[in-house]
Amino acid sequence: MKKLLLIYVLASLIVLINSIIVYSQSVTWVKIIGDSVKSMSGVSVVQTFDGGYAVLGYKGNVSNDQKMLLIKLDYLGNIQWIKYPAGTIENISPLKLVQTNDSGFAMLYKC
Repeated sequence: MKKLLLIYVLASLIVLINSIIVYSQSVTWVKIIGDSVKSMSGVSVVQTFDGGYAVLGYKGNVSNDQKMLLIKLDYLGNIQWIKYPAGTIENISPLKLVQTNDSGFAMLYKC
């Protein structure tokens, strides 16, 4: 009985280790965006329909200098465009970003 229990434990351990090694994902890319968005704080990231990413955040350290920011990245993390949404106001707190069915973006924020 002890032998059977030991075999079961070892087999379970082998299956667990194998599943961790086989099914874990490696890092595809890491990107540090330079001075173009210095002092940016990202709040929400979504994967877009084209396989890229969109990042919602704000730029600036002082409350009267903060601007909401939307960055579109391709699947490798290269910047495709950066937008400062119209009507960006002071003391804005972006909360969430979603992609709409027509490939646009909807942003939730509080003032």
